[in-house]
Amino acid sequence: MDGVLADFHGGVCDLYNVTLQQCLDMSPPPWEYAIEKQISEVLGHTVTAAGMWNLINHKMPGFWRHLRPYDYAQELYAALAHEYGKENIIISTSPGLNPQAFSEKVIWMKDFFNHCPTQMMVGPKKHLLANERHVLIDDSAHNISEFRKHGGKAVAFPQPWNDSEVFAETMFNHHSSIFINYIMWKVDHALLPSNNPVYQLNPYNPYKGELLPI
Repeated sequence: MDGVLADFHGGVCDLYNVTLQQCLDMSPPPWEYAIEKQISEVLGHTVTAAGMWNLINHKMPGFWRHLRPYDYAQELYAALAHEYGKENIIISTSPGLNPQAFSEKVIWMKDFFNHCPTQMMVGPKKHLLANERHVLIDDSAHNISEFRKHGGKAVAFPQPWNDSEVFAETMFNHHSSIFINYIMWKVDHALLPSNNPVYQLNPYNPYKGELLPI
């Protein structure tokens, strides 16, 4: 959910009156998975993880419910639902440290995506859903590694804090259909056997329009 559909990092930046672009200007990717470190660079003083979460919790209720969806998010969700069936999409999310966080996330999914709350899993152990026919779309390299380790397939959602071959800043500069097609292609090919020739080529190179190896 966060980092794929919901702009959590942008929401945290708003709390400190900085922008994600300022963070990118100060700290070129790849980043650690810790937005407080990039915000510290912009502000010129240390923002700790504990301080960040305290600030988020002080903004409750409302922080999680009012996060912005990424511009392409509804189109991506609709494309996945059309291709694989809405009933086959499970939203996996960590709820944050405030007990109200999960209820706000459920409301957020219903408001923006009309997604059934019974198809949501709460908690950081996303690998519990892993099997050979399940594909995780995630922005966390750790989650992706754990999901694959437990027998699942996974797609790295391009963000400045993971090792995807493209960064979101580059992909987001293209028309949303290119970005969505790129993610859909990654999901389709995660389900293909690795010895399938089609698996070997990536038609969505955001840099030169050439074919890229996966």
